[in-house]
Amino acid sequence: MVVLAVTWMAKVGHESDVAAIFSKLTEASRNEPGCAMYVVHRHKTEPRRGRQSVRTAGLKFVSRGRPRPRNLRS
Repeated sequence: MVVLAVTWMAKVGHESDVAAIFSKLTEASRNEPGCAMYVVHRHKTEPRRGRQSVRTAGLKFVSRGRPRPRNLRS
């Protein structure tokens, strides 16, 4: 099992954009093989700050080159 805990900070004025991107990313990530958990949290009092928690079944399910949120803009 691999667990990733990531803290992130959105650019000023882009808080809603980041929330929308993580919403798309959450749906797609939860459907990937080996994904045991994928959760994104926004800080209660600081909307620019957030945390992302990911748990996978093992290293073979953690691949390089996956789209990062900045690449998911439509």
